[in-house]
Amino acid sequence: MSAEKINLVSIVSPVYRGENFVDVLCREIIAAFEPLQLNVEIILVDDGSPDRSWERIVELSKQDSRIRGLQLSRNFGQHYAITAGIDHAQGDWVGVIDCDLEDHPKYFKKLIEKMNEGYNVVFARRLNKKHNLIKQMLSRLFVMTFNFMTGLHHDSAVGTFSIMDRKVADAFRQYRESLRTYTLLVYHLGFDIGFCDIEHGRRYEGKSSYTLKKLLSLTLHTTLVYTERPLRAVSLLGLVMSLLAFLYATYAAAAYFFYGDRLVGWSSLIASIYLTAGIITFSIGINGIYLGKCFLEGLKRPLYHIKNHV
Repeated sequence: MSAEKINLVSIVSPVYRGENFVDVLCREIIAAFEPLQLNVEIILVDDGSPDRSWERIVELSKQDSRIRGLQLSRNFGQHYAITAGIDHAQGDWVGVIDCDLEDHPKYFKKLIEKMNEGYNVVFARRLNKKHNLIKQMLSRLFVMTFNFMTGLHHDSAVGTFSIMDRKVADAFRQYRESLRTYTLLVYHLGFDIGFCDIEHGRRYEGKSSYTLKKLLSLTLHTTLVYTERPLRAVSLLGLVMSLLAFLYATYAAAAYFFYGDRLVGWSSLIASIYLTAGIITFSIGINGIYLGKCFLEGLKRPLYHIKNHV
């Protein structure tokens, strides 16, 4: 569906600690869509923000009927907040943008132009990312680890800034697993995906809530959700260790019976015992994590709870 046939575009933005700039975000979104002559609704999802973000969202919704707000009962996380917004989006197209203005709403025009080429969903690809060196290194490390473990080719320059048609949004809503990452889940849907290069801006205010601990947790979580390769790697490691142990035992037996040599060395024996024990413990840990994630999925809990809406 081309932009000429679009009646409404929904823009979803998860909000966390955004009381001082959520109004700027709304103003910039509206300004970006006015020249395009497209009707727009803005869905701001307060993800349990500890500041006055919800109060500001309520004020903005009273000032402009195009602005809607959802307040989650607690902090569920960015990707769950995005899911809540998409669940409540009414538009023919649905856009997603973070509230910190690192991705500027003015680039929705470029995303829409790319959509008109026939894509079902278009992601922004950030050029010259303005994150500090440590965060950029961690981001690249995460993507390299993820791509290696899953066999996928996710680009570290691609975030959540995107726009999709109603077909993709409806397909996304059918996936209700609790272990989710918005961008990768959209990749998984299999629709035609386009990419659009944009200039990355600096955060409007404050700093990202993604700490080193959260980034490491995200790496582990995402890798284990989207692939079973760690299980295969552990199985292969166990097979290789068993083969090496068999070859060593064969060599020791041959040396004893044919040459009368007795292999000695308590250090090598103790080292091999600890190595084997470590591999076994690691294997049990990997299997335990997968089992725990299966348990969480089996509970079939709701992805989020809405406390208030305007």
